[in-house]
Amino acid sequence: MAPGTVPPTCPHCGAPTLAGAAHFTYCGSVLPNPAPFGPPAFAGPPRYDPYRVAARDNEEERAVGIVAIVLGAILLVSGVAALAAAAYVHDSIASFDSGCQSPCTPAPDPSGAIAAVGVVMLLVALVVIAVGATHRR
Repeated sequence: MAPGTVPPTCPHCGAPTLAGAAHFTYCGSVLPNPAPFGPPAFAGPPRYDPYRVAARDNEEERAVGIVAIVLGAILLVSGVAALAAAAYVHDSIASFDSGCQSPCTPAPDPSGAIAAVGVVMLLVALVVIAVGATHRR
């Protein structure tokens, strides 16, 4: 028999070997180790390493921070663009109304609503960037 293998029967009493047993069931003789130098059949779950978990959590926090900062920058640019669009619309409406004769009804001016949307976008952008900066550390 090859070294490190378990015999199918006990060499002392002849009883069959049970799978996974440390000794023969009938006579109590110790079984030889099936793989004295090899890895265990099942090593179990990976060992808990708090430093590795903390590092992974830190990487995830940084990723969330980067995404928040990028989203905040996009909102910031969009807010500035909305304010510029509001100023352009207001100037266009004013120049249109100046050419209007007496029976003419002035055009409605949506520039106030556009400016309000731009201001809200800027405020949200600042909050999102601040949250992203706290997650980035």
